[in-house]
Amino acid sequence: MATLGVWFSLLGVSYMLYGGNPVPIRDLALRQVAIGRVAGLPVIVLVALVVLAICYFIERWTKLGRYAYAIGGG
Repeated sequence: MATLGVWFSLLGVSYMLYGGNPVPIRDLALRQVAIGRVAGLPVIVLVALVVLAICYFIERWTKLGRYAYAIGGG
């Protein structure tokens, strides 16, 4: 609940700062990650798949992952 509360609070601040308009992305590298495509797939999807693979590796094959799995999802 705290995460959602902070998110909504900062969302309100961003609306006040930018008057309800989207925040412009001026950095070309960041814009390429946000809207670029590689082999027909958005770059952000590829980034998400790489992060998912890294997290899966950590959970499945490291001591940290086994400990986190043992703690549970609660």
